[in-house]
Amino acid sequence: MDSGNKVRVLRKQKRMTQEQLAEVTELSVSYISQIESGRKEMGRRAIEKIAKILEVSPAVFIYESGEENIERHRVFAVLSDCTYKELNIICDVVMSLKNSLRTNKPL
Repeated sequence: MDSGNKVRVLRKQKRMTQEQLAEVTELSVSYISQIESGRKEMGRRAIEKIAKILEVSPAVFIYESGEENIERHRVFAVLSDCTYKELNIICDVVMSLKNSLRTNKPL
């Protein structure tokens, strides 16, 4: 998946319009549209701004990856400022949720 498609997928997951993304990143709507359609490549500053708002690592847009890797980067971004104690609690919750999902048992 190319960078533009990644921006589109992540933006839509956040339920943002191109206009909203443009406003919060201080980039033009036209530029966002051109990125998503593959007519423009993102520069370093655009990558940093968009990644911050979409809560992913800038690496998501630099390296080739599928949607599964995009989701992993989103998780890493969310957890990046957690304390050790918070990470332990979150891991316990995630493991319980994962087990429940895989065994189809409600929590």
